Amino acid sequence: MVRRPLIRQTLVWLLLVGVTAASWAFTHYTISGIPTKTASSVLLALAFFKTRFILLEFMELRDAVLPARLFVEVWGVVVCAVLITLLWMSS
Repeated sequence: MVRRPLIRQTLVWLLLVGVTAASWAFTHYTISGIPTKTASSVLLALAFFKTRFILLEFMELRDAVLPARLFVEVWGVVVCAVLITLLWMSS
């Protein structure tokens, strides 16, 4: 019974490592034709993607009561959207 969550957490951890490597590669090897705001938006979205998995899997909010889980999910979407909007509104 303990084995199944460990397999799930290991797979999530590997996914997080892969997304981190992709983010790093994106920042270091990005094509010069990509606008800075677009690249920053992609990186912010990836960061919140990772945050969601950390909160759900490693802080065990996946099994939390529904209001707590909804709060975490909505918080992530709202904060990410606000940050990307502020990024695009800046000069």
